[in-house]
Amino acid sequence: MGEPMVEALSGAIYRDDGDQLWFTPREGEVFEVRPLSMATMEEPCQPIDSEARQLRVLLPNDPEVTQISVDAEPIRLVTVEDSGSNDR
Repeated sequence: MGEPMVEALSGAIYRDDGDQLWFTPREGEVFEVRPLSMATMEEPCQPIDSEARQLRVLLPNDPEVTQISVDAEPIRLVTVEDSGSNDR
């Protein structure tokens, strides 16, 4: 019912279990919502009693916005250790 929403992280990228990418806009509006039900991978939608949460709309990936495509090679994140030098 309605648009999918997630915690209010700005510019976050998500991958669902069908390998589809989704994102939250960097400048997207934040909504304060009190969820009345929740579904998980393990359980269908169940009523819950929850505090209000700050959420953003979750949008299908747009490679022109995110610069990420499911057709691209996997991205490997690396950690650069500090060499102690100020040259960067």
